[in-house]
Amino acid sequence: MTDQRESTSHGNINLYINLYPETRRKKDEDRIDDVEHDDGASSPYFESNEKSKSGQVEDKAKKRQQRQTLLSLGSDGHLSTRKPLTNPTKRSDAARKPLKEIAAETKTLLPGLLATRPDVPDKGYLYTDGDAPILDKKYCPGLPATKVRVINSDSIDAALALGSSAMNNRHPCVLNMANANSAGGGWQHGALAQEEALCYRTSLSRTLKRHYYPLPAKGGIYSPYVLVIRNNMKSGHDLLDLRNPAALPVISAISVAAVCMPQTTAGANGVLTYRLGQDKRLMEEKMRVILRIAARNRHRQLVLGAFGCGAFANPKDEVVNMWASVLKEAEFGGGWWSDVVFAVLDDGRGNLQTFKNSLDGMMV
Repeated sequence: MTDQRESTSHGNINLYINLYPETRRKKDEDRIDDVEHDDGASSPYFESNEKSKSGQVEDKAKKRQQRQTLLSLGSDGHLSTRKPLTNPTKRSDAARKPLKEIAAETKTLLPGLLATRPDVPDKGYLYTDGDAPILDKKYCPGLPATKVRVINSDSIDAALALGSSAMNNRHPCVLNMANANSAGGGWQHGALAQEEALCYRTSLSRTLKRHYYPLPAKGGIYSPYVLVIRNNMKSGHDLLDLRNPAALPVISAISVAAVCMPQTTAGANGVLTYRLGQDKRLMEEKMRVILRIAARNRHRQLVLGAFGCGAFANPKDEVVNMWASVLKEAEFGGGWWSDVVFAVLDDGRGNLQTFKNSLDGMMV
């Protein structure tokens, strides 16, 4: 890689101190159970995992919830205190928890959580055009051929189901189908495509440095360490147990942008194809770049997707055939991967069935 720039920011440090009810007998006997650091303006809240069975049980559950005091350490060295935000609704009620609020809370939580995980630096490495040359076979691990799997799943869930590779302790690597011009796409404004879904749930956004944009046509960003802090949207984007940050899972990501809104032609059977050969060739090269970045960084477990087949309107039948063709190229043969999974959510566009029909069970 020729460019490994990164940026950092500094601000006030907020200490999140959870004070359990049974320890609050008098102020000088308070016990500090958890300390987290954050440079955001608003604080998180932690909810009891207990579920109310009735109004009476709900009262008891409220008493069992953690109390929290926020100490804010300013740049002048002075401490101040304030009460954290309270959650007016159940976290599982996604309709009442707008995605913009989820994004804001994620941004607030991440600095403190990452401060407790020095093994998860928020680094992203830019691959410019030409930084991912053809793979050298002498570095191929020679793994047994594996079956491609196509599943109806969120990308993160698919990666977590794989677990880390036992052979080299590398994390599963997820394809982030990125916006070429905006880091994280529209995640801070409540948009919901695959990239935004990744950002709501993880630290990916902190690795997508603004000065890397626009992304190179034949390049992307490699994020070796991405911390997962939330469940999926179907689960209401519930936070994982943040009281033990060391237990939070980690994945890796490769962010590459598909061709956006290519011209297409409909055949006699109604199947769309690329009108311009240059768009098809560029998409194929992007696929090669994704696979090369993963292989060069010794990732043996890949979670790919319906690259460009959503809002970017690439023709799904051609895209799936291109994936099949590229994966079968000699460069990528010989056993680079132990798992190749296509996580394609069934969103009514027909992508899931198209990918299943062409890729599921294919040997690579």
